[in-house]
Amino acid sequence: MRLFLVLVLASCAPLVTEPGAPDAAQRLPGLSASFWSYQTAQIYYEVGGDCRAKPCGPPVLLIHDVEAGMASYNSWRRNTVALLEAGYRVLALDLLGYGRSSRPTRALTAADLIALLEAFLNEVVAEPAVLMAQGRSAAYAIELAARRPESVTGLVLVAPTGYRVHPPREDVAQRLERLRFPPGLFPVDPFERRASAAGLADFLQRRLYFAANFVTTDLVASYHQNLSLPGSNWSFYSVESGSLNHSVATSWPQLTQPTLLVWGLENADVPLSSVEDFLVTRPEAELKVLRDARVAVQDERGLAFNAFVIEFLLRRLPP
Repeated sequence: MRLFLVLVLASCAPLVTEPGAPDAAQRLPGLSASFWSYQTAQIYYEVGGDCRAKPCGPPVLLIHDVEAGMASYNSWRRNTVALLEAGYRVLALDLLGYGRSSRPTRALTAADLIALLEAFLNEVVAEPAVLMAQGRSAAYAIELAARRPESVTGLVLVAPTGYRVHPPREDVAQRLERLRFPPGLFPVDPFERRASAAGLADFLQRRLYFAANFVTTDLVASYHQNLSLPGSNWSFYSVESGSLNHSVATSWPQLTQPTLLVWGLENADVPLSSVEDFLVTRPEAELKVLRDARVAVQDERGLAFNAFVIEFLLRRLPP
C-alpha cells in the first residue's frame, strides 16, 4: 500500500485543528462574533438583530456552500444588512472544516454537516427559523426541513443540488490517491493548485462569478486565508470525492414550508435546467432568476437578490 494511502487511512482519527481567531475586517455587517462548542470542535458563528425594541420575524440562518475556501463572510457579506433592516434576527455559521471553525483531519460527509446543523438549530438558534442556504448546503437545509418541520418555518435556496446525485464510484481514499497522482504527471496535490492565489482567481472567475471585476484581490485573499490553516485540504477532498453530496429526492416532496428558489442564469455548475425536478414535485415553490450571475448570485447581484428575498419573507413570514 502506498504511503499516501496509509496516511489517508490514518487520518480518520477524530482530531481537529483549532479554529482561526475572529477577524473584524471579515465580519458580516451588523453581526457579532461568537463560538459554539460542538463535540470536540469549536464552531464560529455570528449573530445580530435586536428584538427588544420591536418584534422580529423568525430568525434567518445563513448556511454557506461547501466548496473549499467558502465561509459565511465571503458568501453572505452583501445580504445581512438588508435582513436586519427588514426586522429579522440573523445568524451565520462557518461549517465544520470551513472559515474560522475547527477542521477535522479527515474527510467530511454530508451526514456530518447535517448533524452539525441540526444541533446548531437546537442549541443556538433555539426557535423555529428560516434556512437560507446555497448549493450542497441547500440540500442539507431541505433534509432538515423534512426531518424537523417544527424547527424550519421557511426556506430560501440558492441553486440547490441533490435531485440527481450519484454516489462516488470510488471510496474516499482511492479518490484522493488518484487526485494526488494524476496519470502521466509528476505527483501534484490538486488542493495546492486550488489554494494558490492563481488557482483561486481562476476558480472564482470561471465558476463562481460572471463579471471578472467582482473577483478582487480582497476576495481571493479571503478564500486563501480560509485555506491556509492545517486541515483545510479535507474540505476540498471531501467535495471532490462526492462525500458531501446528499440526495433530496425523498425529502423535497415532503416539504410544506414556504420556499423560494433563486438561480443565477449563467450558473454552469448547477444549471437552471436543474430547477425542473424541484418545480415538478413542488410547483408551489417560488422561483427567481437573475441574469449576469453564476454560483455566487447572492453576492454578485446582492441588491436584486435582497429585494426578492425580503419581499418573499415579508409576504410569507413577516415580523
